[in-house]
Amino acid sequence: MPKPFWRILLLLSLVPISPVRADPSRVHYEPTWESLDQHQTPKWFMDAKFGIFIYPPRPTQPAWQAWKKQHQIKGGHYNNLGYALDQVSWNVNQVLDEAVDAGARYVVVAGDDTSYFLTWPSKYADVAGSKFTTLGPEKRDWLGEFSTKARARGLRFGIYRNYLHPQKNPFFLRTMQEMIDRYQPDSLWLDEDAHKFSAEELRSRELAAYYYNHSQNQNEVALEDSLGHYKHKLDTFGKRLLHGDWYRKEISPPHDKISDGYFARYEPMYRWRNRTPRGREATGGIVNNMVEWLVDAVAKNGNLELATHPGPLHVKDLQSRTLQQIGLWLKVNGCLLYTSDAADEGLGVDLGGRRI
Repeated sequence: MPKPFWRILLLLSLVPISPVRADPSRVHYEPTWESLDQHQTPKWFMDAKFGIFIYPPRPTQPAWQAWKKQHQIKGGHYNNLGYALDQVSWNVNQVLDEAVDAGARYVVVAGDDTSYFLTWPSKYADVAGSKFTTLGPEKRDWLGEFSTKARARGLRFGIYRNYLHPQKNPFFLRTMQEMIDRYQPDSLWLDEDAHKFSAEELRSRELAAYYYNHSQNQNEVALEDSLGHYKHKLDTFGKRLLHGDWYRKEISPPHDKISDGYFARYEPMYRWRNRTPRGREATGGIVNNMVEWLVDAVAKNGNLELATHPGPLHVKDLQSRTLQQIGLWLKVNGCLLYTSDAADEGLGVDLGGRRI
């Protein structure tokens, strides 16, 4: 005679079930400085020394004008900078192959252009109440392609975003969470409003905790120290680390001594080509200048991230040639840089009679 259903449920309730064991190595981060500051700068980031920062093409002028009209945005001059989507071919494989040949260990890809044109097909783009749209009419998943193909080449993959005030842009934090969950970036840059408002207004500590807690390898992610205007109010922007895992030095003079905290030096290749750690020198050439910035950054406890653009075509050719030549230099001298520690006495690298 079959047992009543309730008796079966009772018997099942008495069967001991082994609890699911949480990963003991994971930490749950709270949105407080005390909790977030426990996260350590990952070793891979400090060992990498050289990365490539990748800008996307600009939206086409018709797309820009249509977006402005839709959201009733007044003013704002359109400048395609010579590399709008209808002017250049953004070849993911070619961009990544050049990064590998240059000796870079990671890439950082912009997650948006002009803040609102996203480089991935977000479910928060082109919906009621959202200013976000997708770069390109085909809603192509640029970030997905870059993340998959970069990692297949042994490169770490990071993302840059223009931080937007969440009260003025209610979908911003949702796009960030979606992006983190979908692409699991190894590093995260934050710009724009991140420098203009307080961490409380930006809810940036919530975002930082989300990034750490939702990263599969939370000990290996690197967040920029760019979570509010405290960087400028305390006069620490480009100078030292306060929160996060690394801070940015952007087109600024070199450190005199080893940095307090790890940094990433941002340098564009096609502008200010005569800048060197020793001042402006036009005679050394762009390759020599970039190599000097690389060596100086490594010696002072940082990485160099060279910014690349998809155009104009003459600039793109210059970038490609420069990256190739830096790669040739690193094939000979890279053993002195990768995984090395900062040292006051320098790295012993000879640059045309000058030792750094």
